Amino acid sequence: MTPTLASPPPPPSLFVVTLEDLSRPTGQSLRLRALLPHLGRRFHLTLASCSETLPAEVAPHIAARWRLPLPAGARPLRWFLHPLGPWRMSRLRRALRRLPVEDSILYTDSILLAEMVRPRRAARAVVEVNGSITEEFRSRGLPLTGPIRRWLERWERRAFRLPDHLIVAGAGLEQFVREFAGLAPGDRPAISVLGNGIDPARFHPGVDGARLRRRQEWGARPVGIFHGWFRSYQGVDNLIRAVPHILRRRPDFLLVLVGDGPCRADAEALADRLGVRSSIQFAGAVEAGEIAAWLAAADVALYYPRYHVGAHGFLGDAIKFYEYMGAGKPIVTVDVPQLGAPAVQAGAAIQSAATPEAFAAAVCDLLDNPDRARAMGRAGADAAHRRHTWSAVADKIADICLPP
Repeated sequence: MTPTLASPPPPPSLFVVTLEDLSRPTGQSLRLRALLPHLGRRFHLTLASCSETLPAEVAPHIAARWRLPLPAGARPLRWFLHPLGPWRMSRLRRALRRLPVEDSILYTDSILLAEMVRPRRAARAVVEVNGSITEEFRSRGLPLTGPIRRWLERWERRAFRLPDHLIVAGAGLEQFVREFAGLAPGDRPAISVLGNGIDPARFHPGVDGARLRRRQEWGARPVGIFHGWFRSYQGVDNLIRAVPHILRRRPDFLLVLVGDGPCRADAEALADRLGVRSSIQFAGAVEAGEIAAWLAAADVALYYPRYHVGAHGFLGDAIKFYEYMGAGKPIVTVDVPQLGAPAVQAGAAIQSAATPEAFAAAVCDLLDNPDRARAMGRAGADAAHRRHTWSAVADKIADICLPP
């Protein structure tokens, strides 16, 4: 009698819920686009989102889809301020309550979505926390006072306690969540600090930037580069304001801005007003696969964001820091607690005071010291490739979703 081989057990079910538009180049969208293929190798993935289509690298890994009744990329802050906000939220809540998560692990990147799904319906609930709704109101100077503020804070404190596990982007955000929600070490939910990462096959020091540099006709000019979505918090205007000060020491300097977005027209107008338009190249949006070549062609990578910083410092974790590191580029940023912490800890980043003059001086000092710049680039690439790959991040998420 021929023995029969037992079939392997089916993979566990992971139900991912997000409002991100996976076709847009925002930080959280890029994170999900990088993580979902890795998670799809460990789980049976169901995706509930507003996206009409899925990127080619994600679609093959999604076993089932649910469309949510909101415009892709909608933000909770807009719901509170929009006349139709309460109706939209009610419609979304009804849709989320119908999701069949009972036999799945719920994974979402919003505490609001988690609360609407009712995390206790799921076998296990894991939530990425990328910020706080009440803090977002406060940081933007929007009115939130009296009973409304107290209600929202009570709601958010309670919501933070509903999942089984919280994943936060950095130490500053962990401190904020623990203090805000009154969570001591050992309390439920557990909190893990888990930042972003890179694809080491794309971002590495061996990428050839010489061809792009020739095509762009940069010659031997020193080039500082930024890539990202042009929104006010990204601080592109801060970089432009630093350019006149850089040019006093390095008149051949070129600032290259890779990306697009709602603030691009304002950025171009600012460059014209400051008389530095000829020293700035607005490269526009480029394909994701081309970003590594643009980084490879530059001398130094730059980030001077405009973020609200509270008692716990910078609460986010910009993917660009990891990509700058992976590409082996030295980084100049500003001295904000928790900003670019992995790059700073690896010795890959210089932090200047948050003024255009100080930032410009740091850029020029680095350009004047190529040996230091190369050493910083090597340190960053080593750290990124050893500790900060998307596959490593996905493995840690899987371990959190499937505790022993």
